[in-house]
Amino acid sequence: MKRYLHILLSLVLIFILENTFYLLNSKTESLLDIFVFFSNKSLFKSISYFLTFLICIISIAISPYIRNVYIAVIIGFIISLSYAVDFSYLNINGRGVTLTDLTILFSEFQNYSRHVFSTYSSEIQYGLLVGIGIIIFFYLCRIFTDKRISNYFVLVPIFSIILTSAIQVKTAATFSFGLPSPQKVLSYLVYWYPYKPYYGDREELYVKPEFSKKYTNIIWIIDCSINANYLGINDSTYNTTPFLEKKSNSYINAGRVASITNCSSTSNIFLMGMGNKNDLPDHKEKLLRNPSIFTYAKNAGYKTAYISASSEGNRLQNYMTYFDLADIDYFFQPNTKEEKDLRYADEILADHIKGYLEKNDGSFIYVVKSGAHFPWQLNYPSEQAIYKPCLIGNEGISDASYQTILNTYLNSIRWKTDHFFQSLLKDTSILDNTLMIYTSDHGQLIPSNHNKQTHCNTRDPDIQEGIVPLLYFSNDLSKVRQPKSMFRFIPVTLDVMGYSPDISGINAFLDFEKPGFFYGHLFPKHRIHQSGIKEIHLK
Repeated sequence: MKRYLHILLSLVLIFILENTFYLLNSKTESLLDIFVFFSNKSLFKSISYFLTFLICIISIAISPYIRNVYIAVIIGFIISLSYAVDFSYLNINGRGVTLTDLTILFSEFQNYSRHVFSTYSSEIQYGLLVGIGIIIFFYLCRIFTDKRISNYFVLVPIFSIILTSAIQVKTAATFSFGLPSPQKVLSYLVYWYPYKPYYGDREELYVKPEFSKKYTNIIWIIDCSINANYLGINDSTYNTTPFLEKKSNSYINAGRVASITNCSSTSNIFLMGMGNKNDLPDHKEKLLRNPSIFTYAKNAGYKTAYISASSEGNRLQNYMTYFDLADIDYFFQPNTKEEKDLRYADEILADHIKGYLEKNDGSFIYVVKSGAHFPWQLNYPSEQAIYKPCLIGNEGISDASYQTILNTYLNSIRWKTDHFFQSLLKDTSILDNTLMIYTSDHGQLIPSNHNKQTHCNTRDPDIQEGIVPLLYFSNDLSKVRQPKSMFRFIPVTLDVMGYSPDISGINAFLDFEKPGFFYGHLFPKHRIHQSGIKEIHLK
């Protein structure tokens, strides 16, 4: 017994760690409640889960004692990294990492990673502390005893990954009970890899417009992280849109509407890929395969432009691929240090839009703003901090009061939204024979102790994540319908391009349609992947 005492102690410590994780992530009393649940459902499931969990814990506990130091170090690094990631997510969303979280992470990491690290620095630090603790645990295990086990025991961690991967395949990665972090994260990766979204050329477009264009230019402006509830044009409590209030004769305000989804990449690919609400979730990946909005625009005789302040250089985002560039005549993303500055990125973007239109009349322009994505205090010059107290510098949200966080967000949307339009509409002749539609990819939840995740929540998201503005700009709005629905964005555009009602779907407006936004896995390979429509009751 003494021979294996060190392994038994390690086993107890890992079990305590996992039980602590589960307690933080569950309303039940302990991991033992899971076994009670399964025993009530099926004895076979109960035994299967118990054995899988036990093998996972044993595999972690024995790993420090594997004879080959290089094997032990590699396994230890993987285990510590997995715990760090899972605990970081737990501190942010209250449940730990899920398959859909990993999908979002891979699709948006390049563009928003530094923002996440800045805003959630404290939460990530807690996760890193857990990871460092695991490394220290491995180190202490090796220096306090010279007892080692055969290198063949590396098969136990591998077998645990196979077992948990089998569970993920069986349940389509929706298994909601406790699995140790290393096996959970790695089995998600094993499950996700074969299910990467379609990558390839889009289908050909064979239909042509039957009518003449209603507008010479069409501009889509997709903002980022704008909650319509905090815009002064929707609520006079907030002095966040003084310019837009003065220019109310230049647009029609559809008010507060439900966004398409609660995440940037999924909302943008829905618009770019000519989505339909009936196709959510998109099991057949139509959004990646169908002709894009740029193809429809070129078919209607428009020049096409993609102008973005959200990414930089040639780095594509929002599920765009290099195949999409074939139908885009002009492509712009920031390259210089000045263009990348979050404080002035949208102001420069407005000037770029005007400069492009001066030389390219007859265009469809897809604009992606930098917007009010966190960290909000970096989105505006310090002298534009109208609401105080507010966050400054690299301060995170963890130790700030709700009012301080809200003030910072209000400063951000005042500058990035209202000042943007002030720059764009200095001369309203830009709206002559032009239709400009403005909205946001998703809304924004102001973080609190209860919920720190501002958007992209994959399970039962707060409705604030999906409340966005919808404005129609033109010097002649009589030629276009202005539905109060983001899901009618595309039919309106196709209609003014000259496509027939059968193609545009313009006559299929449903006044009784329940407003709501999609959340979860957009391109699931299985019918039970986590996703849903969150209904919003808007006045």
